[in-house]
Amino acid sequence: QERLWLAHIGRHEVVQTTLDGKVLATIGFPKEAGIYQSADEYRPTDVAVGPDGSIWVADGYGKSFVHQFDAQRKYVRSWGGHGTEPGQMRTPHCITLDTRGRQPRLIVADRENGRLQVFDLDGTLRAVISGIFRRPCDTCVHPDGRHLAVADLAGRVTILDERNQLV
Repeated sequence: QERLWLAHIGRHEVVQTTLDGKVLATIGFPKEAGIYQSADEYRPTDVAVGPDGSIWVADGYGKSFVHQFDAQRKYVRSWGGHGTEPGQMRTPHCITLDTRGRQPRLIVADRENGRLQVFDLDGTLRAVISGIFRRPCDTCVHPDGRHLAVADLAGRVTILDERNQLV
């Protein structure tokens, strides 16, 4: 059965629903991370779900972390945080499971740093793609399994090939 995962900024949580809107599960702010004083500081902007049911949440309008949960919605780890160094982020607006390679990876649209960051599923930084974006805010793997579309708040869409090179 198809399900939706939704990031709810105002309620400071992630919600799983059926296609007709029935709430199946929620994930509140990750207090186990020790990053937040209260739920108000947590403002998730996107969710990605892995092949094993693992869940990653981008806290784009909060403290710029990525949080990982297991398939049972239990907290696993966090990484990132506000900054400009590789691995840090300023508004991780989107997180996408990238299935174009041999191993799935996570692509984070690090909007205010004008780049994409590529992570292993455990949060290990693998690549920083910069110099070709303005304010990347969303990504989508094309059904052909080779291309990635990157939507930009500054009015364009960029297409990358399977090596993350500009098409």
